[in-house]
Amino acid sequence: MQYASLIVLGLVAGILSGLLGIGGGILIVPVLNQLFHVPMPLAVGTSLLIIIPTALAGTLTHFFRGNLELSMGLPVMIGAVVGGMLGARLVGYLPELAVKRLFAVLMVYMAIRLFFDH
Repeated sequence: MQYASLIVLGLVAGILSGLLGIGGGILIVPVLNQLFHVPMPLAVGTSLLIIIPTALAGTLTHFFRGNLELSMGLPVMIGAVVGGMLGARLVGYLPELAVKRLFAVLMVYMAIRLFFDH
């Protein structure tokens, strides 16, 4: 049953990633942590592993549809690679509860911003 549930999680994350560009982490991290009881650092690392093929599939599909802005994407990608390495090191030093709360605050903030955007 758990294997099927994980496949469904991947399917939903993939759809949201391709549709909204969220990379799946907004769904994968809390579901792995809360429903599958995976510690936060492992949930984050596993989510990043999952993002690689998901992002590649979505990127290629958007590329062939003409939906990529390389002049913006490439500089952000450079910063994201460096930031990802720094964040992966930092998560090992922070208490799990602090990481959970940071994640939750970021999601609530972004939800409010998106909801009230006009």
